[in-house]
Amino acid sequence: MKLAWCVVALLLPFASAQLEGVGNPAALDRYIQNGLNEANSLLSHQNEILRVANGIIGSPSDAPGLLPEEGETCDGSCSASEEILEIHAVDEGEDDFEITEAEGLNEYQLIKVRQRGARRNHVQTGLGTRIKDVTAKEAVLDVVGKAHSACKQSHSLVLKPYLQSAGSTRMTVRWRTTGGKGKGVVCFGTSPEEMTSVVKEDGLRWPKHVARKDVETWDTIDAAEHQIVLDNLDPHTTYYYTVGSEIVDEARIETRSAEALIPPSRYYSFTTFPQPKAKLEDPIRVWAIGDSGWGDHKAGRVRDAFSNFTGGDWDLTLGLGDLAYLRGKDWEYQKRFFNYLAEQNARVPVFTTPGNHDAFTADMKAQTGPYFELFTNPGDGKSGGVASHHKSYYSFDYGPIHFVSVDSHHLGLHDDPTLYEWL
Repeated sequence: MKLAWCVVALLLPFASAQLEGVGNPAALDRYIQNGLNEANSLLSHQNEILRVANGIIGSPSDAPGLLPEEGETCDGSCSASEEILEIHAVDEGEDDFEITEAEGLNEYQLIKVRQRGARRNHVQTGLGTRIKDVTAKEAVLDVVGKAHSACKQSHSLVLKPYLQSAGSTRMTVRWRTTGGKGKGVVCFGTSPEEMTSVVKEDGLRWPKHVARKDVETWDTIDAAEHQIVLDNLDPHTTYYYTVGSEIVDEARIETRSAEALIPPSRYYSFTTFPQPKAKLEDPIRVWAIGDSGWGDHKAGRVRDAFSNFTGGDWDLTLGLGDLAYLRGKDWEYQKRFFNYLAEQNARVPVFTTPGNHDAFTADMKAQTGPYFELFTNPGDGKSGGVASHHKSYYSFDYGPIHFVSVDSHHLGLHDDPTLYEWL
C-alpha cells in the first residue's frame, strides 16, 4: 500500500489536537500483550494514556498470504488474549467537568457535549475486545424517533447510510437500496423526536440505478445508489437523521410536524465539524485505519478495541487505503468494509485515500471504478482548503487542523502537474 496523508495544525501553539487510533490487528495484539498489566496505572496518568493511544497506529503486511483465509477463526493464542480482558467502566458524571456549552441545548445535544467533556478529563470506558459494540445506538439512546411522513417508508437497505464530505455546515449521506425506483429522502433535526427537515434527491444525478451483487445470496440485484447533501447546518452541532424512499404524493419539501414513528434501529446521528481555525478546548479524536481490507474477525477486534477505548466517541475516520482486498471490487467493499463498519460509518464521517488494492479496479486518472463510485470525498473545497476538483486528492478542515489527502502511489509517482500545482 502506498498513499499519503498530511495533517497540518493551524493556530499553533494553541491547537490542542490529539490523534488517537488503532491501525491493525498485529499492533493491537502487541499493545494488548505488553500493556494489559499496566493498564490500571496508565489510566491514572493522562499523558501516558495519550502516548499509548498514539502509539498503536500501524499497518499489517500488504501480503494477503500472511492474513487468514476467509472463514478462519482465531487460534488458541487469540482466544486466550481475549478471555483475560475486562472492561473497567468509569463514571462520566457531570461533576467531573464543567459543561460550558450546555446553555440552551436540548437533552439530545448534551450527549455529545458530555462525551467531549469526558475527553478533556481523559476519561475512558476501558480496554478490551470482547464486549458489545459501544457505538451501537442502544448504548447511548433508545427512544422512538419521530420524523416527517416523507421518511415513513424505505426500500430494503443493501448498504446502510454512511457519512461523507463532512464540514462545519454540511454533511453528505450515502446509502444503497433495492426494491424500488423512488428518489431517496433524508429527514433530520437536532432531536430524534423532531426529524422534520426534509431533503430529497433531485432525480437527475441521484439516485443511480445499477446492477450489483448481493453478498448474502450472490444474486445480481437491481440496486439504487443514493446521495444527499445536507447544507446550511450549524457548526459543532449534533443532528439525528433517518433515510426513506419517495412517496408519490409527497411532492413538496418543507419543514412540518413529525408524523412518522421511527424505531431506534432506523435512525442515526452525526455531529458537524467546528468552524475552520476555531480554537477548541476539547481534544480532537481521529481514527486512522489502513490495510483493513479483509473485514474479518481481526478487523472486527480492531474496531471493537478502538470503540471500547474511546467509548464510541470520535470525530472523524481516515481510511488509509487498501480498504477492500483483493482487488477493490464492489462486492469486496460491501463485504469487507461497509458491512463490518456499518454502525460506525453511519455516525462518524469517513475520508479515504486509495491504496494499491483499491486501484486494481479503478482508473486513477479518469477517476472511475468502484472506489470512486462508492466514496464521495470533498474535492469541491466546501469542507475547507482549496478545491482540487479531483477525487484522488483533496483537503478539509476540522477546527484548527487542516487535512490533506494525496494519492502518492499513482498520481504522485507520475509527477502529475495538476496535483503539484494544487499542493
